[in-house]
Amino acid sequence: MTIKIPKYSLADSIIKLLGKKRGVILPLGEYQKLGPYTYSVAKKESFLKALFRPVNEILPNGMVDIYTFISQQDSSNKNKDKEKKA
Repeated sequence: MTIKIPKYSLADSIIKLLGKKRGVILPLGEYQKLGPYTYSVAKKESFLKALFRPVNEILPNGMVDIYTFISQQDSSNKNKDKEKKA
């Protein structure tokens, strides 16, 4: 199963600066219905829900923190690629 993770946005960086988590809903139900050869898109949690959640609160069941998929190395590699092209 291929899962496309949503792109990192300005809203994600604002939530991260505040020390909060933003959840991503992984479509695992599609895997059970269609099998391993599916392509799905994960959905981000609402910005306002993430903004008003307390800092240390655990994400609801079925959600994963978006920052586990996006690392600092990913953004630094993009910057290096831009420098090489210039």
